[in-house]
Amino acid sequence: MEALDLLITSSGLPKSPEESVGFLFNQARSDKQERFRLVETVRAGIRGDAVKKYIEFVGLTVRDLSDATRIPERTMARRLKEERLPPADSESVLRLAGMISQAEGVFGDRASALAWLRRPNRTLSGQTPWQLLDTTFGAREVEDALVRIEHGVFA
Repeated sequence: MEALDLLITSSGLPKSPEESVGFLFNQARSDKQERFRLVETVRAGIRGDAVKKYIEFVGLTVRDLSDATRIPERTMARRLKEERLPPADSESVLRLAGMISQAEGVFGDRASALAWLRRPNRTLSGQTPWQLLDTTFGAREVEDALVRIEHGVFA
């Protein structure tokens, strides 16, 4: 089972690999309707229990999630107990999940992807990709670095 086969949508219930975050992100790049579906997912808020299942499956902790989203750890732990995360937090979690999914695709496995995300990178001004995922602009830089690696350009 792929990590993102655990559905993180507004319902928070696993349905199929096609409904996974990875699928949504891949489709969203080329399909306008799927991009709007992601917008609706964020607006509705991701279920806290779905996020808990996802981070457990991927091997992250609440602290890891907190560090990557810049949501204080205690706040994140409390929100994971709530029915749904607020839209801003949902977007941050989806951004992180999308980057993990993309890195897994580039590096071939989760362990390598997470190692790369946590290692300082010269093309990212010496910061770790993980440190940049808390903003849209930083996530774009990480995504650009992954695309360069995928296409054989040193990053």
